[in-house]
Amino acid sequence: MTEIRMEAETMPVSDRRKPIRSSTVTVLLISVIGALFFLMIAYSIGWGKYLKRMETVSSTDVFRSFECETLTGERFTDADMKQAEITMFNIWATDCPPCIKELPELEQINQELDHSRIQVIGIVNDAGSLDSRDEVRIEEAKRILSECGVTFRSLIPETKMKLLIRSILVGTPTSVFVNRDGKIIRTVVGAKNAEQWKSIIREVTEEVHAQ
Repeated sequence: MTEIRMEAETMPVSDRRKPIRSSTVTVLLISVIGALFFLMIAYSIGWGKYLKRMETVSSTDVFRSFECETLTGERFTDADMKQAEITMFNIWATDCPPCIKELPELEQINQELDHSRIQVIGIVNDAGSLDSRDEVRIEEAKRILSECGVTFRSLIPETKMKLLIRSILVGTPTSVFVNRDGKIIRTVVGAKNAEQWKSIIREVTEEVHAQ
């Protein structure tokens, strides 16, 4: 029998697969790197726009000059804020159980306060995005306030105020005490009962009068 010899150079099957596997991995890596690169560009553009807006907010005291709409469609401006020595802005959300639980406590405080000295104003944090309103959330906020028997006004924040809230907000509810000059005196994070709020309000009032 004639012996047949394979003269051609050969390599093991496993070795033949290596270049294919290597090239596939290279293509995948290039694709992933490319995707990450474009995501980084998109993120940087979006973040840049956000920072640009934040620069505008940080260079302006938002509470010194603002105009918002209340949930009932009324106009509320810095002039309305200045009717009281101190305004307590309570930032709450319709999907926040502690916020909703706290509302009757705030209403109790509101009923007892001398409104020429201090007033309570709500800000519905989820009433919309930076540039648009969420009518569903607004209607939900109205329903919640009605069920809780709340009579103090709640605002739909305008863009500058929304940006300021984003920069200071750790969670909801958060309450911000502001004097007539639009200066933030104190920020309180978390829900409190009526007695706790009375104590905090006394401290803030004393602080303002001591200045």
